[in-house]
Amino acid sequence: MSSRSLGGITTGQVATNATTATRLASPQTSQTGRVNWRIELRSMASGSDIIYIGHASTVTSSTGFPLAAGERVKLQADDPSRIWAISSANTPSLAYVYT
Repeated sequence: MSSRSLGGITTGQVATNATTATRLASPQTSQTGRVNWRIELRSMASGSDIIYIGHASTVTSSTGFPLAAGERVKLQADDPSRIWAISSANTPSLAYVYT
């Protein structure tokens, strides 16, 4: 997991896998407790790999929101670190930006 903060905008990518859910990067300590984070996620998967998004480390292909290769979703959440991802196969990355 790597992230970069640019004046209130945080960007990065996390590598997902098919066995263990991966947590999206946490907000900066100074921003903890903030509500209404605007978050955009984009699947960097290729081929038929799918990334599933959920709200807990127990996210699976049955419970998560699917993102196929190149698909995006925009969310609002009280804490980006509460977003988890797991893949259908391989180790595709999930790109994110939040403000």
